[in-house]
Amino acid sequence: MHERRSKVGSEDELLHRSSGAPSSPDAAFGSGGEKARFRRALANTAVCVGAAVCFGLGLWRWRGKRAGFEFFAGYLVEQSLSVDNLFVFIMLFNYFQVQNPHLKRK
Repeated sequence: MHERRSKVGSEDELLHRSSGAPSSPDAAFGSGGEKARFRRALANTAVCVGAAVCFGLGLWRWRGKRAGFEFFAGYLVEQSLSVDNLFVFIMLFNYFQVQNPHLKRK
């Protein structure tokens, strides 16, 4: 009898693909262009989070402690839900066996 193999591959391969873990530090950052893109994304994230913190502190100062807490609670919930969506996309890409060249950003 023939042994049936999964189309995806071994469990280790599936775990590695789904975790998004790079195989080496060079793979994590890639070429110089990818390093610059990573730094730009990190700076963009810092600016956005900083703006949200300033807004929340402003609410706290002028509208009171309750308004500040409500804003920060809502902000954390929204950020948690956006991270949750990433896991859903990873599961969908693995289920439909989307290959890495089709996942690359432009």
